[in-house]
Amino acid sequence: YNDPPRRVNVTAEREGPWVHLVVGDNGEGIPQAELDALTHRGETDLVHGSGAGLWLTYTVVEESDGEITFDTTGDGTTVRMRLPVADEV
Repeated sequence: YNDPPRRVNVTAEREGPWVHLVVGDNGEGIPQAELDALTHRGETDLVHGSGAGLWLTYTVVEESDGEITFDTTGDGTTVRMRLPVADEV
């Protein structure tokens, strides 16, 4: 959801048993209909997303016992993910 000129920032930081991943861009923001399809945990004729990318990300984070939040404004979108650290081998 970011038309040219694109600017995407990605940061990752480990904090104890968690990894915090933040992805932000300078686009128009994720449309509310896309976010609604995620938070309603399913699609209907009236609530559905336009692709699988956001749904896949949301599902992977949730199924990994992590957390994901979306902060979308006219100045861009910031997606924050908190994931448990994978077992170290």
